[in-house]
Amino acid sequence: MKRLIIFDFFGVLGGELSPKWFERHFNEEEAKVLKDKYFIPADNGEYTIVETLERMAGDLGFKYEDILNEFKENVYRNDELFNYLIKLRKNNTVALLSNAALGIFDLFYPGLDLNKYFDKVFISAENHMQKPHFEFYELCMNSFDTKFDEVYMIDDNLKNIKDIHQIGIKGIQYFNNNDLFKILDEFI
Repeated sequence: MKRLIIFDFFGVLGGELSPKWFERHFNEEEAKVLKDKYFIPADNGEYTIVETLERMAGDLGFKYEDILNEFKENVYRNDELFNYLIKLRKNNTVALLSNAALGIFDLFYPGLDLNKYFDKVFISAENHMQKPHFEFYELCMNSFDTKFDEVYMIDDNLKNIKDIHQIGIKGIQYFNNNDLFKILDEFI
């Protein structure tokens, strides 16, 4: 059976950065509006991560260095899941599909070689499209010279997986490694 398993990065393989920062400084409604204001354009490739943080500092009255340091406090690498990907990749095609600004991995995850863990990597800013738009998922699926029997998308954000069954992808909401491993262990 040919299977493609697609992973999100932030909130699954690494810590959430921008949502936590906005939630720390603004009420729930303001946090969502401001996060979208700065990170939809960044995730679409209009601004690098550095330019985005500089814009936030200038517009919101924070120092760039303070924003940067708070983002760094939320950096987390899910090494247990990264190690699992190596095993998963032996019998499956594994891809990364992440909404992310240009330069975010270099800034917050220096030295992380995503190509060691994934057959292909798709970053929204590099492709000028982002989840949950179907075109982004289809770009990933169609980039392989393989017709997959099953395609899965693992994401912590329900909005990114709730409708993807319409294009033949089974969504799996990520909560923790143990729950995910119970689902994926049969694929190893």
